[in-house]
Order: sequence, then structure tokens, then C-alpha cells
Amino acid sequence: MKLLGYSHCIETQEADDWNDFLVFITAQLDYRHFIWRGQRDSSWLLEPTLDRAMRETNNIGNKTIITTHLNRFKYASRGRRGLTPPDYL
Repeated sequence: MKLLGYSHCIETQEADDWNDFLVFITAQLDYRHFIWRGQRDSSWLLEPTLDRAMRETNNIGNKTIITTHLNRFKYASRGRRGLTPPDYL
């Protein structure tokens, strides 16, 4: 693993391959408390699919699209956490 630096208090690491990543998270970190996100090419932006789609269609920041997408997510997620889901911090 190579430490690439910090941005907005987020440490950035780059793995040479999947095994390098697995060794890093199992040997060096309590990985249950981290969120991992990455892409094949470190030069690509880390952005949601919705943002990419909105940029490609020149709809960046369109509040109607964002609100519609959020409402669809809320509707689709109903009942997926059980009847009495635990509280999360």
C-alpha cells in the first residue's frame, strides 16, 4: 500500500492489487469501522453514478432530479431494515 496523502481529513491509500488491499485491511486495520470506496484508476473522481449521469446530461444540481431520486430511494428501501431496526450513530 502507498499512502497518497490526506484530503479533508480522509486518508488516501493506493493498492497495487486486490491481495495488497486484503493484506492491508486484515493485518493493519480494524476494517469493520471503515468505509471502503475505490475505482480502478486513481485519477478518476469518486462520485455517485447520479452525479455522473447528471453531468453527462447537463443537469448538474437539478433539484427536481435530486429530490425525485431521493424519494424513489426512500420508497424502495421501505421495510428492508426490519420492523424495529437498531439505531445507528
